[in-house]
Amino acid sequence: MQKANTSHHFYELDVLRFLAAFSVLLFHLAFRRWNLDKVGFTPYPEISHITKYGYLGVDMFFLISGFVILLSASKRDATSFLISRASRLYPAYWICATLTFSFIIATTSPGNEPKATFIDYIINLSMLQSFFGYMNIEGAYWTLMIEIQFYFFIYILLKLKLINHVSVFLGLWLALLFSFDLYNTPQWIKSFFIYSWGHYFIAGATFYLVWKNKLSLYYSIIIIACYIRSIRLAYWYMLLKQNLTGFTYNKTTLIIFISLLFLFLLFTTNYAI
Repeated sequence: MQKANTSHHFYELDVLRFLAAFSVLLFHLAFRRWNLDKVGFTPYPEISHITKYGYLGVDMFFLISGFVILLSASKRDATSFLISRASRLYPAYWICATLTFSFIIATTSPGNEPKATFIDYIINLSMLQSFFGYMNIEGAYWTLMIEIQFYFFIYILLKLKLINHVSVFLGLWLALLFSFDLYNTPQWIKSFFIYSWGHYFIAGATFYLVWKNKLSLYYSIIIIACYIRSIRLAYWYMLLKQNLTGFTYNKTTLIIFISLLFLFLLFTTNYAI
């Protein structure tokens, strides 16, 4: 049963994306950059107990991306989807990468090797530097490769004209991610299937299907499984952050944040007109 048309614009998700971007910005400027060399130090102790959680904006981005990319794919064929994604990402990215490389060169002392070479810069323009084994000239760019991997999966479904069976793909993908926890799997396979973040894309895409159709038992199982996996991996990532920064994180805060994020998407997909 068709519940909604794909021309609907989700202003709620625009607000959420802004909050995600702002939280990541605060995390880097008001917290993380001060903990690169000095463990447990921050010049803004009044807000560090908040800004230290800003990295969770990445989780928000990936969850929203699962929704909006499937929404976009539902309106296009494989070629137009690819062109649409490239035209949205690459121009702004090329400007940012160029500014970043220019800053690196300008701030490198004479006689010292810059932390990124011209070859690194050229490879980074492809946005596939991680795939080719090259460094990101800016650490924050790592999320773009993750996004492109998800785009690739959707592109293949469109190319094979299987996009109407995307719910089956999402279920199989999620089952595969859980199987990686049970069996010794090569790292390259885990990376290809976005082991650490795939559950967010799957959940977001499933929320789109809930909006387009209606909430079913199958969709509910996928969302709940993604939620459980989100909590588990986010907790592991939280422990990593503690080791990197020397700051203590609260797991209850983490659980509440992710729970509210999933509830927000559930409310949006069930009550958007």
